[in-house]
Amino acid sequence: TTSKTPAFITGYNNKALFLNSTLNPSLSTSYIPLGNTSFTIDAWLYPTAFSNSSDHVLVSMCPVINNDSCLYLAIRRNNSNPYLSFGFYNDDLWGATILSLNKWIHVAFVFDMSKFQQSIYLNGFLDSSRNTLNPLRVVSGNFSIGYNSITFLGNKSFEV
Repeated sequence: TTSKTPAFITGYNNKALFLNSTLNPSLSTSYIPLGNTSFTIDAWLYPTAFSNSSDHVLVSMCPVINNDSCLYLAIRRNNSNPYLSFGFYNDDLWGATILSLNKWIHVAFVFDMSKFQQSIYLNGFLDSSRNTLNPLRVVSGNFSIGYNSITFLGNKSFEV
C-alpha cells in the first residue's frame, strides 16, 4: 500500500521511488520475518536534499517502541552532518562517512545473527560495524519504505 503517493521515476536502474520529505510518502507491505535471523537490506540512493532537521527514514518496521523491537534504517544527523544509521531501537549503529547530495550511492545494512553484529556498507566498503546487545526482536508490523508514523524518525527526500 502507499501513503501520500510516492512517485515512481527513472533512476539508476530505470526504476526508482522518489520520496519528497514535504509529503511524508511511504510504500509498505505486510510483515517480513527479520527477527532473530541474519539479513541484508540494500539500496541505491540519490539524496537530493537533507531537508529534515533530524532523520530521513529509508526503511522501518516498528510495531511497538521497545528496545530491539523496532527496525529502522535511516539517514540521521549528527552535528548537522548526515550519516547512515542502522537501528533496532536503543541498540543502534551510526555510519562513519558524511553523506553527499546529488550523487548515487549504494548502501547495505547487514545483520549477522551468529555474531550479533550490525554492519553498514557504503559503495561496497565497510563504513561501520558493531556488536549488538540482542538480535532484532520484531515479530509483527508492516515493512515500510519511507515515512514512519513514529515521529522521531522524521522523513526524507531522495530516491531509493
